[in-house]
Amino acid sequence: MTAEQRPATKRFTRIEAHKALPLVTSIVRDIVELHADLEQRRERLGELRISRKGPKQRPETDPYEEEFRQMEDDLATDDGRLRGYCDELSKLGVELKDPKAGAVEFPSIGLGHLVWRLGESDVQEVYTTGA
Repeated sequence: MTAEQRPATKRFTRIEAHKALPLVTSIVRDIVELHADLEQRRERLGELRISRKGPKQRPETDPYEEEFRQMEDDLATDDGRLRGYCDELSKLGVELKDPKAGAVEFPSIGLGHLVWRLGESDVQEVYTTGA
């Protein structure tokens, strides 16, 4: 995609960001929940793999290898779902900053940054100072 084909970055006023919050909240809630679920499942899968690997146990002879592969396939599918949620935010012009905490940024028209975190009732305007 060339620079001419790329859509301009959406810039939000505080009022526009606030109006987008119901949809953004729904998407971010899905991201936070799925991200936490994926982290737990990856950790558990890693623990199971370590506990199953004895000195004589090889993956191709492990009777549970097919289940491990299915779990990995499920993780890959849910990784795709997570990317889809992130793409939805991007299409709205919202930048995901922290999937664990549900923090996002709305590119703003003014000098500050419009930020929001899951559980907050409104966007906050944060000003940065130059060094």
